[in-house]
Amino acid sequence: MRAWVGGDHTAFNADPEKLPLDYLAVTGSTYIVGFLLITLGHRLGAKRRSRTNAVNLDAAR
Repeated sequence: MRAWVGGDHTAFNADPEKLPLDYLAVTGSTYIVGFLLITLGHRLGAKRRSRTNAVNLDAAR
């Protein structure tokens, strides 16, 4: 950030009229990966919570 304030424009685009598509792609992919991890954790947690440790003896008849 200090280099950008000093005039270095390698990380951020210097033209405010140009759409920062590279930044948008990185940010979007970060949100997608995070959303997928949260969804996966929710599904695995729900599966673990619904699992029973008891044996169903009525099914053996």
